[in-house]
Amino acid sequence: MSTPDTSHNTLGNTTPSWLRNTATTLKVLLGLMFLFSAATKFISIETFELYLFSFHILPLTLCSILARLAIGVELLLGLWLISGRWHRGACYVTLLILLFFTLFLGYVLLIGRSDSCNCFGELLPLTPAQSILKNALIIPLVLIVWKWGVAEWHCQWWMASLLVLLPAILLIVLALYGKASMRVIDAQFLAILFAILAIEALIFSFHWSQRWWIVLLLALTPIATIFIQVPPSGWFHLNEGEHFDRTLYQSSFPSSSTIGGPAPTQHRQVVAFFSAGCTYCLHTAQMLSSVQQRHNLDTAAFLYVFPDRQVSNIDKFYATAQSPKYRQTTIPINDWIGIVQGQFPVVALVDHDTIHQIYPYGTLSESIIVQFLNPTQS
Repeated sequence: MSTPDTSHNTLGNTTPSWLRNTATTLKVLLGLMFLFSAATKFISIETFELYLFSFHILPLTLCSILARLAIGVELLLGLWLISGRWHRGACYVTLLILLFFTLFLGYVLLIGRSDSCNCFGELLPLTPAQSILKNALIIPLVLIVWKWGVAEWHCQWWMASLLVLLPAILLIVLALYGKASMRVIDAQFLAILFAILAIEALIFSFHWSQRWWIVLLLALTPIATIFIQVPPSGWFHLNEGEHFDRTLYQSSFPSSSTIGGPAPTQHRQVVAFFSAGCTYCLHTAQMLSSVQQRHNLDTAAFLYVFPDRQVSNIDKFYATAQSPKYRQTTIPINDWIGIVQGQFPVVALVDHDTIHQIYPYGTLSESIIVQFLNPTQS
């Protein structure tokens, strides 16, 4: 009778090699899952940050920062698991993160929300209950990896680099076949981000990469890359070369405060130029409605301007943005394009029918809106 092939795991127990190999394979698959989760959030990062902001607990800017940090942590955890370094530490951190997100999802479930938790971005919408079930299935797998995984196993540099690139390649292929929504700029940023991770996977294969300052540098690099590629909402506002025709706006809206409903009480208003089929416009509309509801701002202070040819799509725009309806109007499409000069969305802060400031996409912050519409609250 032959003796089964056995060897020792991290706890010193005699374990069949097939179990050790299975646990180690699970470890790599868990790493790929975290990388894929981070990638799906990254290509719809505006939706993710607005989801965090929708709880009306933290300011939008802080939610934007947390969204990017969460993506960065998932990327690092995926790289950590695939590289095979610091076996027990990787398992402990994985368990802690899964438990934290499970508790958060439990809170979301208790307050009665059933919308997508953005665990896999917009690609795979999961309800809080479904995500809790997913984590309940994953946690035992992590325990198997921790108990029977091979602590001494390290992925070879070429294999680690290829594995790290797989989630990004898969996501781009899905987008090419119309199975995932991804803008060209998102694909470019995603490719750069995962190329950096692949280089880090290569570096991790060398023994000298274990030095603390190298590990710190490698950990900060992908997080810094995310912040550089897609800065948090409201971090930058460059007014040079403003793409907005103020003269045409004034001639088109000599008295914008009386359009589309009752005038705002403070004679100050947020005038947003939206195209009904524009993803960036949807994100901006979601942000504006969240800010308005969180601070109980005057609904009459918001005016949305659409091209006249999109009248039939406006209701769908509100529904997709999950936004209440505010004052709205349409103008001839040539005037609309002329005002925004072909770049949208654009938000104008208007005081007594005079433009105070112009904000293109991604430059308007929660605090700016609140301080402008309600100066006594700032």
